[in-house]
Amino acid sequence: MFIKFNIAESSNGRTTDFGSVYSGSNPGSAAMRTIKQVYKINASVDKVWKALVDPKVIDKWGGGPASMDDKLNTEFTLWGGDIHGKNIEVVRNKKLVQDWFSGIWDKSTKVTFTLIEKGSNTELNLLHENVPDEETNDIADGWRTYYLGPLKKLLENKL
Repeated sequence: MFIKFNIAESSNGRTTDFGSVYSGSNPGSAAMRTIKQVYKINASVDKVWKALVDPKVIDKWGGGPASMDDKLNTEFTLWGGDIHGKNIEVVRNKKLVQDWFSGIWDKSTKVTFTLIEKGSNTELNLLHENVPDEETNDIADGWRTYYLGPLKKLLENKL
């Protein structure tokens, strides 16, 4: 099952923000979902990467206090430990894959950030896998409202 949400548009009518697609699990399996979002950010790949892995920049867009870097096997925390996990794949300025834990989750979810250089802009693709079904809508909204939305605004000097 797929549910597609509208893509936000700027005042000039051009698509500039994000879209979300959720996909469900197989029948009979645990109810887990996948969230996909795409962000077009008017900033260099290097700046977007830094906003994902530098605790000082993370604090500026609102994810702090944070403990984070771009090294393999780093155990990280965001929002003072409300989100925590481990870097399981790191390709500088291209890809960051993390195991994530939040709240009372028994199992980790998997978050993949993929960065694609588009001239002086960056396309950031988010893939969040194994999200508990009952939390999918809230988590998808959280990416827009508390994480990647504010990160984009900071980098585009709108925060």
